[in-house]
Amino acid sequence: MAKTKLKRRKLVKKSSAADATPKIEKKLKKKQKKKTKLSKSGSDSDSDLNTKILTLLEPFSKDQLITLVTDLSLSHSSLFSLLKSAADRDISHRKIFVHGLAWDSTRQSIESVFGAYGEIEELNVVNDRNTGKCKGYAFITYKTRKSAKKLLKNPRVRVGNRITSCQLASEGPAAPGAAG
Repeated sequence: MAKTKLKRRKLVKKSSAADATPKIEKKLKKKQKKKTKLSKSGSDSDSDLNTKILTLLEPFSKDQLITLVTDLSLSHSSLFSLLKSAADRDISHRKIFVHGLAWDSTRQSIESVFGAYGEIEELNVVNDRNTGKCKGYAFITYKTRKSAKKLLKNPRVRVGNRITSCQLASEGPAAPGAAG
């Protein structure tokens, strides 16, 4: 009799486990139906509009797109404020490449000079691995685009006994002889 009770328990457990998977499947199907309803109402029309806009803009050259965005920004102040906020968030408008530093330049000396232009978010002084001395250049990321613009108005800055040159890091390498 004990064997039959044991068998019944196993059978009951198996049948309840079998019942559990259809319940899970039903819930998954309901979730999928909800997702398809949501995507039909909102995101499909958005993606269609995105593809239409992309197909319209693809043939334009970079210069044509710049002219188009400039004209639209001048006529619509909301687009101008959107562009300005995007530029403020973008690191390429805030990261400065400084070259012409002395070998004995330290993080503190660089921070004291360039901190006068605005709050520094990040300062990376590039040092030689073997000697630990400055290689002559650094990267400074300001918290605001305004601080970076303030520095770039006069890109030659005296750090210690050397005159350094500054430029946006996104501009790439400096022209030969620019450190002069």
